[in-house]
Amino acid sequence: MPSAIGGSVALWRTQNKFFNKANEYKGMKLLAQWVNAGYHIQSRKKPITSVGDLAGFKIRSASGPLRHALSNLGAVAVPIPVPKSFELISQGTVDGMLNSGSIVAAFKYARYIKHVTEFPGKLGANSFSYIMNKKTWDGLPAEDKKAIESVSGEHMIRRLGAAYDRSERYGGILIKKAKGKIQRADAAFVKAVRAKTRFIEDDWVKKASARGIAAQAALDYFRKTGKEVTAKARANAKKNKGKKWKK
Repeated sequence: MPSAIGGSVALWRTQNKFFNKANEYKGMKLLAQWVNAGYHIQSRKKPITSVGDLAGFKIRSASGPLRHALSNLGAVAVPIPVPKSFELISQGTVDGMLNSGSIVAAFKYARYIKHVTEFPGKLGANSFSYIMNKKTWDGLPAEDKKAIESVSGEHMIRRLGAAYDRSERYGGILIKKAKGKIQRADAAFVKAVRAKTRFIEDDWVKKASARGIAAQAALDYFRKTGKEVTAKARANAKKNKGKKWKK
């Protein structure tokens, strides 16, 4: 996932193209879906440049697949809610965080992060859904439905994604101001991580396929769309840099 705006738009389009028929939102009206900016490895002390550096490394993360991925990499995953981030890192309860730059900014712990290792496509992200009870939706006047739909869907998703991307960049600025170092994982590290975490993707494809979804095609479409939307968003941002917004 190259960006929050790319991942968010890709998720929404993939949902509509591949997943609506699975009827996961039965009884609900899905108005929007989006993702955050994705996660990197944030370390209190040492740089993380290889899988070997993760051995015994206590790292705060979300639960579920991310926890399993980190464990398979040799790290000690600590699945504690995001609001505990400052407490965990400031007290040294963990050695690092699997968080985004936006979380660094929100919970103000940049001064405790000395090294960040960024990965192409990130090391996972959280997704969010904006839903309404279907009966409530069906009971709304047509003009109200039209008004809601005009500000939800991809319109809302692009704004949310762009906001996450801005917050992600700001988190990086805060870390650098606090004398933290940000580096990209080299090709060997990326390859090793992908090899040790591939089981998560394979398991998801297997389960989704069993439900009648063209899972691999959906995953390929999501990635392709995310890259295309990100490239266009960055090109537009570069083109419009310095211009004032028109009201």
